[in-house]
Amino acid sequence: MKQTNFSNIDQITSESRPLDLRLNPSKGISAAERLKSISQDELHGMLLENADEPHSEEIARAIISAIKKGTDIITTSLLQQIIKDTLKFIPEKDRDNEIKKSCQRCFQALRIDVNKEFEVLYEFLDFRYVQIHIVFHPHHHRINRQ
Repeated sequence: MKQTNFSNIDQITSESRPLDLRLNPSKGISAAERLKSISQDELHGMLLENADEPHSEEIARAIISAIKKGTDIITTSLLQQIIKDTLKFIPEKDRDNEIKKSCQRCFQALRIDVNKEFEVLYEFLDFRYVQIHIVFHPHHHRINRQ
């Protein structure tokens, strides 16, 4: 099985791959399956909570709209294209950079969700009764401070 470095958006979207994002493909549901079962409000919240995506409302609306029109978002390139099309309102000089950042944040939010990364961290901290400060990104830090 081909390993994917989820932190490298260019690797994820440079070729069309299945929209999975699970660290263990035999556990849970894929990101594509998750998108089929999520509401617009829940997706908006996920993008905001898991990745601080500034365009979360617009992106969530576009993804859910595409799904309602019958589009199966089953590849990384299709999700990237929906994000790209959604952010056409960004001034041209900033657009490519903003699209890349939004793609990174959206894939991060989905990866965190399908792998239940925050839940695992909460369980670990509760189980150990010790607070360990390992900061992977700002959201993990936020949980550790709580």
